[in-house]
Amino acid sequence: VGADGSVISVGMNGRGYIAEGCTEDGSGKYHNSEYPALQLLGHSFRYTADLSTSECGCNAAMYFVPMRQNTDESKCGDYYCDANDVCGVRCAEIDIQEANLHAWYTTLHTPSDGVGMGKGIGRDRRTWSADDYGPGGRCIDTRSPVQVEARFPVDDHGALRAVEVTLTQPSSPCDLSLQISDYGGLATVGSALRGGVTPVVSFWGAGQDITWLDGKVCQSEQSARCTSARMYDFAVEPLTPPASTAPTTSAPSAPGHP
Repeated sequence: VGADGSVISVGMNGRGYIAEGCTEDGSGKYHNSEYPALQLLGHSFRYTADLSTSECGCNAAMYFVPMRQNTDESKCGDYYCDANDVCGVRCAEIDIQEANLHAWYTTLHTPSDGVGMGKGIGRDRRTWSADDYGPGGRCIDTRSPVQVEARFPVDDHGALRAVEVTLTQPSSPCDLSLQISDYGGLATVGSALRGGVTPVVSFWGAGQDITWLDGKVCQSEQSARCTSARMYDFAVEPLTPPASTAPTTSAPSAPGHP
């Protein structure tokens, strides 16, 4: 994983975390206190993803997990946790992007739900069509950078109402959007977001079966052609409250006046 200004480049089988600091004592030790706990409820998270070298058989991912709250160093030694027990510690996971040139999954997970619930385009998801998303896609041409906005709207009590993702490109005639609001574990995901989450980027697939993501939209796995995934221009912004729809009233007219 490399960083140049606001650009993060992830090579094959790389995983990196956006952190507030970096241990420089030579010990190579990580500590959970160095990971940010982004407060995303009622906010949007924006970035740009370059999937142009993410072929079939590769997964370029951007997601959130509560690493700041995880006090277990894990078998990876870096306090990483997720819903699939990759490093021996389970936690809620909000996958904004698991993607390549032909597939895109957005998925929510509770700590005990490794499969989760999501939408997008891929083997088992058809929220969007292959005509709209992919190389030469009508709405999103994955050969060019894609602007991603993830929104986390809340209800009147401050609880997570949904996770919404929109993909855009400046010259495109249409955007692609999805919303996940009916997941049974939405309250658990909302609790993780309330505690604060750490952004994670990864790129993997070589030597592994990625057909759970891109089966049926890819003819064959071509992970040997995958080089790296690039993401940049990260930003967090508050959501604009919806305009009030309360009826308006006017003062009564004085007697004898219309």
